[in-house]
Amino acid sequence: MKTNMTRAGIVALLLTLTGATGAFAQSCEKTFAAGGEPFLTGINYRASGIVKAAPAKALNGLKRGMAAEGFSNVTVDQEEGTVTGFKDGAGSGRLQRLQGTARKAGNGAIVEIFYQLQSGQVSDEAYIRTAFCRIINGAGR
Repeated sequence: MKTNMTRAGIVALLLTLTGATGAFAQSCEKTFAAGGEPFLTGINYRASGIVKAAPAKALNGLKRGMAAEGFSNVTVDQEEGTVTGFKDGAGSGRLQRLQGTARKAGNGAIVEIFYQLQSGQVSDEAYIRTAFCRIINGAGR
């Protein structure tokens, strides 16, 4: 019996074999993670989600979302599939960087964002989770 596997089918199979689909199929709130020591290493935040938009459109949506959340100098690199923005969320004059990516997944895109607070800086984790999910969910619009 001959089987035709499309590129999307192969990607889905690889994601299943590597266990990656579970993380990406979950809601933004469930994929949100924070780690690190505030006064030693800083804190890293990340989250992901799937949107029903091509990666290029999702990147532009990430850019709009980052700007709406107060990030400045937001730039899109379509070739690399990234969006980067900066914010002085702690009021210390030291900028934090928020970076997002979008890559093709089936009929949409997997969107991921990463934010790092520098050592000595703290923030409200619940607020960051909510803002991340607004940005990710808006990337598909």
